[in-house]
Amino acid sequence: MSLSERPMKLLESEFKRMNKEDALHTNIVAASLMAELIRTSFGPFGLDKMIIDPLGDIIITNDGSTIVKNFDVKHPVARILDNLVRSQDYEAGDGTKTAVILTGELLKQAFHLLENKIHPNDIISGYEIALKWANELLDQNAIKVDINDKQILRNLVLTALNSKFQVDNEEYLADLVVDAVMTVLEKDHKGDHFVNLKNIFVLAIKGGNIRDSRLVRGMVIDKEILSGLMPKRIENAKIAMIEPSLEHKKVHEFKPKISIIRPDQMKIFRNEDLNILKKFINKMKETGVNVAFFRRDISEKAQSFLNQAGIIAARFVYRDQFYATQKAIGANLITKLDDYSEKDLGYAKLVEERKVGKKKVIFIEDCKNPKAVCILLRAGIKNVGYELERRIMDALSVVKNAVEEKKILAGGGAIEIELSRKIKFKSNTMHGKKQLAINAFADSLEIIPKTLIETAGLDIIDMLANLRAAHNLQNDDSRFIGLNTNTFSLDNMIKAGIIDSYRAKYHAINAASEVAKLILRIDDIIDQAEESAYAPPPKPREPIEDD
Repeated sequence: MSLSERPMKLLESEFKRMNKEDALHTNIVAASLMAELIRTSFGPFGLDKMIIDPLGDIIITNDGSTIVKNFDVKHPVARILDNLVRSQDYEAGDGTKTAVILTGELLKQAFHLLENKIHPNDIISGYEIALKWANELLDQNAIKVDINDKQILRNLVLTALNSKFQVDNEEYLADLVVDAVMTVLEKDHKGDHFVNLKNIFVLAIKGGNIRDSRLVRGMVIDKEILSGLMPKRIENAKIAMIEPSLEHKKVHEFKPKISIIRPDQMKIFRNEDLNILKKFINKMKETGVNVAFFRRDISEKAQSFLNQAGIIAARFVYRDQFYATQKAIGANLITKLDDYSEKDLGYAKLVEERKVGKKKVIFIEDCKNPKAVCILLRAGIKNVGYELERRIMDALSVVKNAVEEKKILAGGGAIEIELSRKIKFKSNTMHGKKQLAINAFADSLEIIPKTLIETAGLDIIDMLANLRAAHNLQNDDSRFIGLNTNTFSLDNMIKAGIIDSYRAKYHAINAASEVAKLILRIDDIIDQAEESAYAPPPKPREPIEDD
């Protein structure tokens, strides 16, 4: 008897195991199902998803990142795709649906190769070669951008908004987004432009309509003024941004014991506590503070002293808003209440509490040189407001990418068709099984224009054939031909203003390829979970015949 044939208890008895074809099969099916779920939301005519969370709250969205993040997925491969979406969102801010759909298609194409007895390592090798060519072709087909060309940036935003709003509203929002990015644009030590999106705070408030949205060259604090006795409006405001709480110094952490043997000692103790607070308030008055925003709490006695001093204040300002406000008004953060000067204060021509919809918020306007701004969004109902906020965040990301990369790509499926055609042409230099895998990678890229055509309700076979034929003309403009969903015809995407983010597309293709290769390398599953996420694997849906 050989060593491998000797019986041995290696794992716990309660476990499930799949190996080789079954392991690959079930993982590919899980990824394909996830991709199919996202596909119907892709493109300008993609449909929305309604997600009901465990608390009963309703999310209605078309955003790929929001859809995946709010799924309580159990299957391990679905969790891998969830991590893919989070990575794409972090790196590029957009393109999450592209990444998931492309991953599913790469694995589906690999499944057909596996059925033809092609080894996973051969598929992975082919995919790696095709990915290298795709990256080279992406760079060759990218178009340089002048960051001062606001029309190009507006077109990027209009494409990112995905025609989910009326056309005039889209153009209005595009102007807000471009103006916001250009206001906070900075240069690093090398002279390269960059944008920190934390300096653009997006606040959605229910009430009004989309055209009531506006860009505030300052900040809108989502808090009320602390006391009704404080002024509601301050002109020529000198603003203190205070990190610590304004109350007596907390010494209870050290568990002290205070011995009081006479009643007057209690009075002395309390008076000293008040003197400390008065000292802080007097310091604020001496430095000219008339507005103060606190990251933490303010004691009731301190509120009374602030009232008497004529200083308006708000407490528990949200972290992101607090630091964005600091940059908007040009203030230094005050970390010690007794150690700051007038030069640490920020300035705004006007600070005022206003009622927006049914909420009271504090407007900080007309800052000298704001390094942070606020986009105040309005919508008739809460769900529309939240979706509008998600769309604006995507739009901000694609403008940031264009400003930093200074490159864009043709949209409407044009770049995917061009990459697919060129990769297939280059694959003729290869031979054997790797060539089949390279062609499978190229075919996978066509899932993006296929999905655009499908969600637009057009004939997939005819439109895709016409799109391939247009790119085969090989003239200067053929590489920019894609589906114009405004006219439901093939058009030059650059001239039509339908453009995509270079960074989002580059990261989506690379991340999808890496995840597909990761899953293809799995040949054994040992499941020791109490409730298994694995089920007998059904066959994936057959691809649409388009030739």
